Amino acid sequence: MLAGGAGEQTVVPDAMEASGQSVQQEAADEPMWAHYADQFKGMCVQYNTKKLLRQLPPEVDPARMQYSEKPPTLLEDSQSAASRAKMALSSKTVRWSGEREWRIFRPEVGTAEYSDISCVTKIYLGSRISEADERAVRTMARVHKIAVVKMVINAYAISFSSTG
Repeated sequence: MLAGGAGEQTVVPDAMEASGQSVQQEAADEPMWAHYADQFKGMCVQYNTKKLLRQLPPEVDPARMQYSEKPPTLLEDSQSAASRAKMALSSKTVRWSGEREWRIFRPEVGTAEYSDISCVTKIYLGSRISEADERAVRTMARVHKIAVVKMVINAYAISFSSTG
């Protein structure tokens, strides 16, 4: 999940690879945790978006997803193949609009790395994260002075607790 500042977040690599990479804006979004965080076993990393974007290589291109009832129109015009691919890969049916997703594009396969961990502002753990993964994340976060909160599910509500 990507984002930053005012409640936006993203998933990061390494020990966090167990959960898939989705880029979205809300930490307490149950469908996103179910779809992209392995049924609440994963994690979500909150970023300071401005700091993160300043650090990414210049060839990395973030794009907000577009939601529509119609697929994108890809014309054989002056747009490059890369631009047409980005348009196609940045489009979903309106039924997915609740995700409020972003995607990060880069010219080659691989991770879009950043060097300054201070752009990470908080880590959200799913309620069903394994003890080993939780321990590893909390240990890493302590070293870097990053707040960690764990999901608490109470009937039909999700909240996050800093105890763990």
